Amino acid sequence: MKATSLKAFFITLVFILSFGGLSIYISKKSKSNAEKKNVAEKLQMVKRVRDQIDSVTLDTKTEDNTMEQVIKLLDDYEKHQKIGRKLTHFDIQEVEQRLDLIFPQSYVTFLEYFGNGGSIYNNNILSVKEPLFLSEYLKNTDRKVEDEDGFQINTNSVLCLTSEDSKKGIWCWLTENDANNSGEWPIAYFNNNEKKLYYGVDNFNQWLDLLLIHRSEIATVMSNDSTSVE
Repeated sequence: MKATSLKAFFITLVFILSFGGLSIYISKKSKSNAEKKNVAEKLQMVKRVRDQIDSVTLDTKTEDNTMEQVIKLLDDYEKHQKIGRKLTHFDIQEVEQRLDLIFPQSYVTFLEYFGNGGSIYNNNILSVKEPLFLSEYLKNTDRKVEDEDGFQINTNSVLCLTSEDSKKGIWCWLTENDANNSGEWPIAYFNNNEKKLYYGVDNFNQWLDLLLIHRSEIATVMSNDSTSVE
């Protein structure tokens, strides 16, 4: 009787261990399949967007440049985080009317075909749906700030493109500056420690080029005589 009970005990133990091992295997397999499915879905999404971009008839050189940059950004999609949904032309017009501004065509194309806000190579772009001028972002900032040449610029016209980076700086649109009448705004770097704007790039396409070249957080390095971008 005891031998029978002991045998039954071992059979039950083997069954439990086998069942537990099978459960762990199934769980890991399911997790692996879910991760593969997630990757496959992202790849399909990128492919659909790229196909859509390829089918678009471009009207300007600016749009063409932006589309090429968007495709390159999509190739590195796994390096970006929390990218907002793409905006429609109506979405963008609604924001423009609220701000009484007309966004650069390069930025409009980016919003329509890549997305609205998110972390791109660790550069945190603000959502255009929740725009912030420098006067709103930094509560203690004066109504005007100086650029590197000593000119005074109204903070209500300096629109934040990114949130504050690791060097306490913010990339900003200079919305009242369109010297070339191209519809494109220059982008400057606001040093929060010095409370000063440093010239950055002529337009959004050039700023995206910086992202694609460095593929990491970009920040302006200031010296007494010049400003460079790293």
